[in-house]
Amino acid sequence: MMALTMVSIADELDAASKVGDPAADALVSDLIDNGEVDGVNALFRTIGTLNTIQDKSDLPERLRDFLHEAAARPPGWTDADAAAAEGFFAHHHGVASMLQGTVGLIGTYLSPTGAFTLRSTGRLGGVQGPGRRLSQSSRLFIGMGDKNALRDGTLASTVTKVRLVHASVRQLHKKSGVWDYEKWGEPVSQKYTTGAACVFSTQILQAMEHLGVHVSPEDADGFMCAWHYVNHYLGTPEKWLLPRTPARSSGCGTPSGTGSGNAPTTGCS
Repeated sequence: MMALTMVSIADELDAASKVGDPAADALVSDLIDNGEVDGVNALFRTIGTLNTIQDKSDLPERLRDFLHEAAARPPGWTDADAAAAEGFFAHHHGVASMLQGTVGLIGTYLSPTGAFTLRSTGRLGGVQGPGRRLSQSSRLFIGMGDKNALRDGTLASTVTKVRLVHASVRQLHKKSGVWDYEKWGEPVSQKYTTGAACVFSTQILQAMEHLGVHVSPEDADGFMCAWHYVNHYLGTPEKWLLPRTPARSSGCGTPSGTGSGNAPTTGCS
């Protein structure tokens, strides 16, 4: 299965806007409908503890099974991919994290749909819900560059929590009756998820270029590897995954010598 390219993306956008995350959505719906957790807010509190739970025996069986299956590595992922991502963060962790928390979040929430999704999740975590969503995103960005994060499961676990939050948001809207499905498609759809990943990857490389930060082609490839990894753990089907390197994207955010005067071109915004 080929990842997204400039040739395929136009045809896929409409389909992706109608798709959530069937596996995670079914899990969240069943956990709530079967009374295994007491509503979306209780599930959200459970999700918030997943990183710290060493013994998962107290979790509902379906959630334990889901977490086991969700831990699988991206198809074709190699140690060389992890090393490439680590090479980028060894050189650019601080700058990239800062830009992801500013350029990336601003770019994502300039989208009316993205902004409404964030604002409407205030019930998840009380009045500080949107702020907590932003804080979680920031923790993900910073954690991407932590030592061994792409090897020891810590980043995968963090991203899986976000995946379950997205499913909780979809369940919340399904029950609220306020989401305009005809206008906006599925809440936190695959179009939105992969589009956000494009913003946080290719446009961060653009921002670094514009600021005069030199990023070698190898490091740019490594950054795309990292976001391919994150995109996978967000529950994105392989056909809509960001490619592991810009060179494989055929235009979907292709930095041709970032930092040397050739700015990346973004085909996924």
